[in-house]
Amino acid sequence: MSGGQDMLQAIRTQVMWNRLVSVVEEQAQALLRTAFGSVAREAGDLSAGVYDTQARMVAQAVTGTPGHVNTMAVAVGHFLDRYPLATLAPGDVLVTNDPWLGTGHLFDFVVVTPVFRAGKPVALFACTCHTIDVGGRGFTADAASVYEEGTCIPHLKLARAGVLNEDLLAVIEANSRNPVEARGDILSLVSSNEVGVRRLLEMMDEFGLDDIAALSEHILAESGRAARAAIAALPDGEWQAAMRLDGYDAPVELVATLRKQGDRLRVDYAGSSGASPRGINSPKCYTDAYSVFGLKCLIAPQVPNNAASLAPFEVVAPEGSIVHPLRPSPVTARHVIGQMLPDLMFGCLEQALEGKVPAESAGSIWVLAMSRDRAQGAPFNVMSVGPGGTGGRPAKDGLSTTAFPSGVGGIPVEVTEAQSPLVVWHKEYLADSAGAGRWRGGVAQRIEVGARDGVGFECSAATFDRRENPARGRRGGDPGSPGRVEVLSADGSGSVYTSKGAIRVPAGGRLRVDLPGGGGFGPPAERDPTLAERDARDGLVSTAAPATQSTTTPTGENLMKPTRRLFPALLLCLASSLAGPAFAADPPVLRIIVGFPPGGATDIVARVLAEKMAVQLKQPVIVDNKPGAGGMIATQQLKAAAPDGATVMLTIDHSHVIVPLTFKAPGYNPLTDFTALAGVASYYNVMALSSTIGVKDAPGFGAWLKANPGKANYGIPAVGSVPQFAGLLVGKSLGTPMVAVPYRGGGAPLVADLLGGQCRPASCR
Repeated sequence: MSGGQDMLQAIRTQVMWNRLVSVVEEQAQALLRTAFGSVAREAGDLSAGVYDTQARMVAQAVTGTPGHVNTMAVAVGHFLDRYPLATLAPGDVLVTNDPWLGTGHLFDFVVVTPVFRAGKPVALFACTCHTIDVGGRGFTADAASVYEEGTCIPHLKLARAGVLNEDLLAVIEANSRNPVEARGDILSLVSSNEVGVRRLLEMMDEFGLDDIAALSEHILAESGRAARAAIAALPDGEWQAAMRLDGYDAPVELVATLRKQGDRLRVDYAGSSGASPRGINSPKCYTDAYSVFGLKCLIAPQVPNNAASLAPFEVVAPEGSIVHPLRPSPVTARHVIGQMLPDLMFGCLEQALEGKVPAESAGSIWVLAMSRDRAQGAPFNVMSVGPGGTGGRPAKDGLSTTAFPSGVGGIPVEVTEAQSPLVVWHKEYLADSAGAGRWRGGVAQRIEVGARDGVGFECSAATFDRRENPARGRRGGDPGSPGRVEVLSADGSGSVYTSKGAIRVPAGGRLRVDLPGGGGFGPPAERDPTLAERDARDGLVSTAAPATQSTTTPTGENLMKPTRRLFPALLLCLASSLAGPAFAADPPVLRIIVGFPPGGATDIVARVLAEKMAVQLKQPVIVDNKPGAGGMIATQQLKAAAPDGATVMLTIDHSHVIVPLTFKAPGYNPLTDFTALAGVASYYNVMALSSTIGVKDAPGFGAWLKANPGKANYGIPAVGSVPQFAGLLVGKSLGTPMVAVPYRGGGAPLVADLLGGQCRPASCR
């Protein structure tokens, strides 16, 4: 070829490579959108990828977790050992959840679908996600063997020539506490692969490809070359690091020796603890996945992740160790160990890359697996995710409430409450949880959960590590705060829970968990004073905590992360230019009563709101923190909490203040009306109180509002946290108020129409 033709071919190949990545990303998004379980659908605990006919991973989706992606890089080969590609036919689909041949525990089903073109196999698609229940003891580390942990499905055909294996699905459903979700997740995996197959065949048609063999070889050759070059840039040497974790019955010692020679790296876990008798063991596939991920983060972060870029990294571990348990060791909570390994790799690389490695993070996520059996009351089985803080970085603070290394997101409070009788009373930043340093660690969070029906429930503490061994600082930085678990009784008294078993929350009680914070980087004395002042102003440290009354707007990084899907939207709205109604001169002073202490996410929202309203009204707007006097508290108690002389209050209680953003009515603009609501109340000297409005009372209440403009109690109730439907006033103006009664429990969405028939339920959701 001529030089010009070579260049055109190179461009064409790169376009096809990018297109292939887009194909697998669409595959992953299809799984994200169709998954039944909240852990996959909301938290993104899944993965997707495309493989060549030699079972080599060619491309992976951006969406997904390292524990899934890197274990699947090997898992597809195990499928072909059982079902050689030549024996498969169009419409065949394979499945397994074998921990040692899949992704590390029984909760992850891996589904593989071959791709045929003109009757010839040309590729395979694979995907996986975490399903909420597979039987056995549930999501706990209490089991003594994998046989107690749930139903293991060996490599089997989930479909033959396009016909589903309903017998297999019936077995899975019969052994799950959540059969609908279990079946739905598996069918979502099938659908995800089907999307990938269709898009790949369309791509091959477009580019005139009979197969992807040449493209695969190009991708793998380039990726392998780049990964080896990145490794070669390191100095040759050997470095060792150790880490102590809480473990289950006894502390766990993790020891790693990293040897670099030429363009290859070898990790050896000799010296690590033996396998645990409880389910915190990390199967070798999972150990490999997170060890290599940690190394690749620092050495070759820009190199695409595929079979070739993973190949230069070798991981060895003693058989029977906690990082290489043998069947039938229990492995349900394998991430307690596996997700700590990147920090261990960082400890090794710090010795080769001095000053360029972050401090330790909270590491393994805390999984709040909460349930109740029928003997206790209304049964349920839900799962939430609690990330702590990441370590301070060489030139930046750590990320707050961020799941590193897994990358999964949080499950919105509203989802957990809609699927169970639980109430999330607190989900807020935890002051003083970040390790101090030149660059502080990421801030952790506090989560407090109860049951609105007053009946007790259970929560597994299997994954609650770093309560005794917090994340360590780097280069003189302080450690992050340790985690803490407390069980509160109905009378408010509490006791610290130190075990890893099942936590029994009593009737009327609550579970409070404080997540671990990230370690600091560099000496605390070297921190920029302006950053230290910002942290104090934002309530992230208590040494100079915000006063009870303040109009300051926090500017800290990632402030809304604890409820990652909803609070950022509110922050965006409040931070926009808000054009509210015109007000008369000298309106009365407005106080925003916040039912939580300073520094939490709710308090942050209130302070942003206060500043925007102050600009709009051209007068002070004061934030007054009254813990315990939020929107759910009775009106009489709320009035008692008001400061003397206050004529107006707007109450904000819990994260559900953001619910107005989820409702749309004619003329309703979420960018203006939330502030307009408070502004109108201020102008008319109305005390803005939170009110619980029953469904049957909503129309009458709305009629009264129309007849009495300017005299209403403008309320923003905590919608997700009351036993029945709650009324939510989002009024556009005094002349056109609206009460929206959102979905709650066992009914369809219902909107009380106060706009003269303009707004119907179907258009108000």
